[in-house]
Amino acid sequence: MKKLLLSSIVLFLFAASIMLFQVSCQKEANARINNTTQQNKLVYFKIKEVGSTEIASINICNIDGTNNVVVPIILPSGEKLAGDVAITPDGSEIIFSATDTNPTTYNGSIYTCNTDGSGLRKIISEPDFGYGYLNPF
Repeated sequence: MKKLLLSSIVLFLFAASIMLFQVSCQKEANARINNTTQQNKLVYFKIKEVGSTEIASINICNIDGTNNVVVPIILPSGEKLAGDVAITPDGSEIIFSATDTNPTTYNGSIYTCNTDGSGLRKIISEPDFGYGYLNPF
């Protein structure tokens, strides 16, 4: 009777190990879904010369170049676009750098706003950060 009980336990453990092996070798992979979606948008900095004046703008378009629009950003007095720009992964906001118009202080800032130019918000400001631009990228 002992041998029968012992062999039943061994057979049960063997069957359980085979089932565990089959479950662990499933061909299905469950990956975590990222809620951030790529919106297929391209954002870029543009400088246009009108006479002796340079007009800087941030433009946004579809990845194929269609639907190109200028983002109407109104910076505070004494600041200008610096040339660095990026779009958030969800395509809802742009991030860009600005610098002051005084060539001796080199103050820089990083801003964010909606893709339509609304909701302008200063993220960081660096006084006297040296020659060049404050680059967020």
